[in-house]
Parts: sequence; C-alpha cells; structure tokens
Amino acid sequence: MKNKLTLIVMLLFIAASGTLLFAQDWTDYSPAFEEGDMAIQAGIGLIPTFGYGDSTVPPISVGFEYATPVADLPLSFGGLIGYSASKDEYSYWSYSWSYKYSYILIGARASWHVDLNVENLDTYAGVMLGYNVVTVTVDGDDTFASSSASGSSLIYGGYIGARYFFTENIAAFGELGYGMGVLTLGATFKL
Repeated sequence: MKNKLTLIVMLLFIAASGTLLFAQDWTDYSPAFEEGDMAIQAGIGLIPTFGYGDSTVPPISVGFEYATPVADLPLSFGGLIGYSASKDEYSYWSYSWSYKYSYILIGARASWHVDLNVENLDTYAGVMLGYNVVTVTVDGDDTFASSSASGSSLIYGGYIGARYFFTENIAAFGELGYGMGVLTLGATFKL
C-alpha cells in the first residue's frame, strides 16, 4: 500500500512540476520566499505515513530551509527532523501483548518554488531523502513475549505545499505528500 501511495504522490509531483515549469516566466520571478531567505518550519501530520495500530504520538516535524537559485531556478534546500509513535495490542486466550513503535526521521529536502502571482503566497513542490530510525518494543504476559528490535532504513518522498504569510516573517503552511505525514499543517518563521 505504501509503495502505491508513494508512486501516486511522485506522479502527481512530476505532473504538477512539468505544468508549472512551462507556465512560469522565470525572468519575472518575485515570490513570497525568495533568494537568501531562511526559514524554520514546524508541523504536525494529520495522516501518519508510518505506524501500525493506533497512533500514540502524531507525526511532528521541524525543518530548516534556505532559498538559493540554481541555474536561475527558484530552489530551496534544507533539512527535516521528525518523530512519531504508535501502538498495536493483541490478545489470545489468557495472553495479551503489545507492540510499541517509534519513528525518528532525519532527512534532506529540496523544494522548487513557483510564483502564482498571489500576494503573500508561496507554493512549492519538492523531494526528500532521509533515514528513518525505527524501534519496536514488545511487552506481554508471556516471558517470551517481551523483547525489542529495530528496523531502520532509507526513505524517500515527494510533496507539494503552500504557505501564506500573514506578516513578513510568519506563515501558515500545508503539505500533501509522503514523508512524516500524508497531510502536514503548521507554521513557518522567516529568520
């Protein structure tokens, strides 16, 4: 299921990027987030991409971004750190046990900013490459059912997003894609 979701998000990202590339006049580019801007972004995921069972800590993330053009394209680069946790419980006859999962994501992101000529609006699409540190703890009635493990791996994702600046330095943002959460909402603060 996650592979299908990732494929759909990546196809949407490619389609949106291609459409915006040919519709954009790069010589007259003046977005709300422009060259030299730096920002810190904090968000909470409403739909987690990691986890089994019930979410005990929703996906929370903090990131940093620096806008710098590359080959006259309006790009920004940065990093992201996120955390999420979930729990799954089982019972069979007189035994019960639970799995507790924790996820720590550390990743690098690159975003392509597109000016839609709406004042104070920054729209963007991007990709992420990171490492997901997964820890699993098993607790149960049976002495053999108590243990722990880890299953960390590389993770990649794509996203589209928008942020609206209420002041020169404070914005609300929303992102749709694959990373810490399918839908992430939060705040951005320009430095």
